[in-house]
Amino acid sequence: MNYPKEIANGVYLECNASATGIVNKLYALFDICGINYDDVIIEYCKTSDNIVSEKEVKASNPQVAALEKLLSKHYKYGFRLGSPIELMRIRNFAEEDGIFLADSDEELERKIAATGIKIDGKVFIIESEILSGIAAVTDSVFDEGATVIFLNQLMEIKEEWLSEQHITNVDMLKTLLKRIRPNYYYGQNIITPGEKSTEHDAIVKEILRISTGQSVVRTDALKEKLPYIPTEKIAWSLSTSPEFIWISEGKYFLMNQFVLSEEDANTISEHVANECELNGYASITDLPLGNIQEENYELSETAIYAAVYSTVLKEHYYLHGKILTKEENGVDISALLKAYCAGKSCCTASELMERAEELTGTPNKQTSMAILYTHGTKCHVHIK
Repeated sequence: MNYPKEIANGVYLECNASATGIVNKLYALFDICGINYDDVIIEYCKTSDNIVSEKEVKASNPQVAALEKLLSKHYKYGFRLGSPIELMRIRNFAEEDGIFLADSDEELERKIAATGIKIDGKVFIIESEILSGIAAVTDSVFDEGATVIFLNQLMEIKEEWLSEQHITNVDMLKTLLKRIRPNYYYGQNIITPGEKSTEHDAIVKEILRISTGQSVVRTDALKEKLPYIPTEKIAWSLSTSPEFIWISEGKYFLMNQFVLSEEDANTISEHVANECELNGYASITDLPLGNIQEENYELSETAIYAAVYSTVLKEHYYLHGKILTKEENGVDISALLKAYCAGKSCCTASELMERAEELTGTPNKQTSMAILYTHGTKCHVHIK
């Protein structure tokens, strides 16, 4: 700020502004507060005691009102700045309507730019009622408790009304919202009531908000409850967030509802620590689950393991398929299968692939067959 003046505790006003600049700021304030311009009188007071109302100022400079009327009538979709053709057209329109314009193209374009709202190289005349209507739409969504709106969804849901107001794209809508609701946070594709957020975090927050008290959510139901979030974004956040555990297609368990006693958590931690110390790894399918399955009956066995790993083990261990290790690189599956063969007098390919699946979650046929053919004699392996 060039010349700040503190007008309240921690609130400053820029005082280095022209009378026109101050009025423009007041108009922005009226838009934010939903105040009709016609209900307010702005008074200018210079060093003398002369007081002039805004209406009198407009009356003394009718070109401003005339230019605004001209733009509003002939340029519903905006006046493109920097276009000689547009300047020629507006002069023709002005002549038809009996309106006098500045002789200089540069001066005329400056006046046009100052008259309306500049969006993507165009100047638009947007009535205060339309701005208030846009504000009312977003306010109503946030007043109902929502914490994020995707602008594309807003455009789609309100397409008919917005089209009637000649608001044709997301960038235009976003620019207008920034003007009337500067307190919002604006991301690339989203707006929130004020708190900065990533798209993913905002979606997770919304899902948890509308799912209070539930342990299971379904994608189809969330689509209906969260119309201002794209369906594919909901599905992505469900599948990638640790807040949710996949149960089945389109069905997820909320981790904040996962029941796990301190005793069971300690038992699992001790078991994994002992196994890693003894063997260098632990199998997640061998975890002592205690009462966990009974207390979380909605979850499948696979989902139980995923939930236990997320809440108890993730901070200290890496999960490779079904193998838990302290090292990020994990344990060489070939070495584990060799050790398995070494303890048997006879082993089939199917047995070895079953063991590989127990350890990694997949049959791992290529590795299993390589072990059979390369180490068959040493390990006394026979293929049936």
